[in-house]
Amino acid sequence: MKAKSVLSHDAPRALEDQLNRIDEELMTVVLTPHLKVNPQEFVWGERFVQQCDFSVRPSKVVETEHICIATLTMVSGPNGNWNRSNNAFPKARMAMVRLWSEKLGAFMPVGHKTRLSVVIVLDESIPQSNSIGGTFSSSLVEGPAVWIPGEADPKTCPIYVGQRSKRAD
Repeated sequence: MKAKSVLSHDAPRALEDQLNRIDEELMTVVLTPHLKVNPQEFVWGERFVQQCDFSVRPSKVVETEHICIATLTMVSGPNGNWNRSNNAFPKARMAMVRLWSEKLGAFMPVGHKTRLSVVIVLDESIPQSNSIGGTFSSSLVEGPAVWIPGEADPKTCPIYVGQRSKRAD
């Protein structure tokens, strides 16, 4: 399994650092309780956090709005792992939303907000329900994006200025 985040290019360095080190919390809050991953059976190559990628803000978007796209990919579905039921995946996604929301709020300054999208990509399609009560089959477990307001002191959580495709510092 691979966890990855894509952030706005000017996201606070503290937020980037937190998301690059989210491995233990991901295991205890998402993977073990919802996807029945045994930490002793998984080595770092079987579940890892890839360092954040960055997205350059379009010029029409105000500087206080950011994005974060969190993905969990290479996940075995219920046919590949009999300990997982179809409803485990939406629960795991919601746990990811809560975990990433906590990090975004704590490491984004007051006055800023981040649009969070969370997707789990399975190796097989599973039956799912849509918002109007219908059903469909998909390997993507996703839901609506949410806005997360910043809660950090702007003096201790600076926003990067300028357009950088990669962090130099």
